[in-house]
Amino acid sequence: MRYIVILSMLIFISSLSVNAQTNSTRSNSFEEYRKRQQEAFDSYVKALNERWNNFKLQNARELYSQPKIENPPILKPDPDTPVEIQPSPRPSPPIQPISPPKSTIVTNKEYKTIHYMGNDISINYPADTTKLQRQTRLNDDYFAQSYSQLNKLQWQDTLEQIQSTSLINDYAILHLVDLFSSSIFTDKVRANLLTWFLMNKLGYKIRLAYIDRTSQVILLYSANTDIFDTKYISIKGTRFYLYDFSDSANNIKTYSPDFDKAKRELDFSFNKPLALKNKSTKIKNIKFNYQYKSYTIPFTINQEEIDFLNSMPPMSLEWYKSQNYSSSYYAFVKTIKPLVSSLSDGQRAEFLLSLVQSLPYQTDQEQFGYENYLFPSESIAYIAADCEDRSILYSALISDLTNLRTLLIKYPGHVAVALEDNNSIFDGDSFSHENKRFIFADPTYIGAPVGLAMPNMGANNIERLIAIYLEDLLYAKWA
Repeated sequence: MRYIVILSMLIFISSLSVNAQTNSTRSNSFEEYRKRQQEAFDSYVKALNERWNNFKLQNARELYSQPKIENPPILKPDPDTPVEIQPSPRPSPPIQPISPPKSTIVTNKEYKTIHYMGNDISINYPADTTKLQRQTRLNDDYFAQSYSQLNKLQWQDTLEQIQSTSLINDYAILHLVDLFSSSIFTDKVRANLLTWFLMNKLGYKIRLAYIDRTSQVILLYSANTDIFDTKYISIKGTRFYLYDFSDSANNIKTYSPDFDKAKRELDFSFNKPLALKNKSTKIKNIKFNYQYKSYTIPFTINQEEIDFLNSMPPMSLEWYKSQNYSSSYYAFVKTIKPLVSSLSDGQRAEFLLSLVQSLPYQTDQEQFGYENYLFPSESIAYIAADCEDRSILYSALISDLTNLRTLLIKYPGHVAVALEDNNSIFDGDSFSHENKRFIFADPTYIGAPVGLAMPNMGANNIERLIAIYLEDLLYAKWA
């Protein structure tokens, strides 16, 4: 018995020794990791002390090579047609984006609560953050010293809280960090400086720049997709786009070296359907005619959702083809389903074309003052939608409510849709692509049925075809 007790004690002591060694190893590993991270930041700060260089801003790349159609044609029906399909009257005024949410300080100055994307998000930060000096006459040394000052503070809790928000994409993370920084500093210089620092700490390829002899500080980001209508600079073959800056400056100053711990480009893809809590909703009724019958379909406008989508820069049409969409769009689809349940795919395509053609038309320049591709829920919510917006919406509805496949047709100044029609269920204008028959369906040609191309927008005028097949669409499994 004594032997067993002694043996048990030896085993227990041995296990304590092993645990102590394990904990010591873990502690040493963490310290080594922390040391490597600190050395990397110290090296980066040293590089920031080097002379910053002037970079010429490149003009924004335009989405269209020719101006869009200002007044879409309306197909005149035969004299014996009793009902004329016309766009519904334009409601007014247009939806106005809500001002950026203001944060609330609770109990002390060491955390902020940001209302963002329908949630209240609390984020801690070191109290000494506010000791960052404010400077109006900017120079290279100021940014290097400020970065070094921030780097001496403890940011682990802040970074973990930001990462735990599970936001829909990297752009939303940048937007949240920007709001958080602006809630701490009212001046744009220190706010942008803190955003730059935190995004670097999170591993993102974000740069800071400034306009010489001014107090204007600019954030620049690298993206994993093409961004349009946004000025940029090019460094070592990488494009860095201006974030939230519309000044007409031609040159900016920034540093040359990259931070080797911040290599991640912003991923704009939606990792899940956009579903936001919303305290402000209103109903918009979509009215249209199909087969001499009038329909009214309600759409619930989620203002939080519209504001976030409106904040995103325009990207290529190819990018829009594979995104998760939003809960309000899916609710709209569910409302339509009973109305088309007894219709064939061909009839559904005509029904949906009449629906989308009923939306008022305005070019983006007229409605927003700049080119702006819209998500389906935006096309329905705003007072008007132009050609590519209607085509994206129509393709989404076709994919969710029929078994038909679609192509987006890109013309020099126009976008339309083509439906795969190998069984020849439609008559009219068509073309062949990859040994398949496609029939024209133009959501901008008011009153035109499937199979009628807009004048001067036939097969010979096509600039590019973009596949939007059902199996490619992430949102199809969420509808």
